[in-house]
Amino acid sequence: MRQTSQLFMCYNRNKVFLDQPLARSVSILTGDYYMTYTHVSFLGLIIYQALSLLLLASYRSVKVFQKQIPKGGFAPDGSGTTPLGQRIVRVHANGFENIPFFLAVFLYSFYTGRADQIANFAMIILCSRIAQGLIHLYSTEFKFIMLRFSVFFIQILAILLCIAKLVK
Repeated sequence: MRQTSQLFMCYNRNKVFLDQPLARSVSILTGDYYMTYTHVSFLGLIIYQALSLLLLASYRSVKVFQKQIPKGGFAPDGSGTTPLGQRIVRVHANGFENIPFFLAVFLYSFYTGRADQIANFAMIILCSRIAQGLIHLYSTEFKFIMLRFSVFFIQILAILLCIAKLVK
């Protein structure tokens, strides 16, 4: 029976899959534990969502302090603000729409002890999620919308491949 604190860590630092470069352990912790790139992606997605919340809160705070928008005057969808404000709201909301699904798959891999098997795909998901958010913040022109969709499609494909590897 695993203890809760051990659920997220892999045992045996010597168990490194040398034929998969991205699955090599990341020596973040000391002792007999190591983090795979799946663990790094799990934490990275949580940090990404926290940063998007911090960005949204900062944007709204600046608008209130500058007296451009009254306290409590923000619509949940970002309407009534600048296009940048609407994009920040959309990036934050988009994270809530997709990230929990990715985290659930990662948690399953941790629970079954197979996080190292999906490490390559986990990093692809993290990197493409960050790219999607940055593209979304940058512009809503058609070419950027198509680029953002392409990056989103990569995430969906990667998570489906993760699931396929985990149910094998």
